[in-house]
Amino acid sequence: MGNDENLAPKPDYSYASMICQAIFSSSGKKSTLAEIYEWICSTYPFFKRNQQGWKPLLEPHVAKESQEREVTGWSIPNTNAIL
Repeated sequence: MGNDENLAPKPDYSYASMICQAIFSSSGKKSTLAEIYEWICSTYPFFKRNQQGWKPLLEPHVAKESQEREVTGWSIPNTNAIL
């Protein structure tokens, strides 16, 4: 683990916000849970450490949608509603 991860502060974003950021930054505006994890770790070095502690906390934020449809990835269908 590098010094950047040890010194990096926790970002002031909710998990839901980081999920949206990850999805918006992806091509096609759609991401799998693994891609969301990877994006968060590469964008916010704080999350590279103790991944086992925060990754399970992300799952409830996407669990509702996964119950409603086959899980092939998460997307934000109407971006104008959020803005």
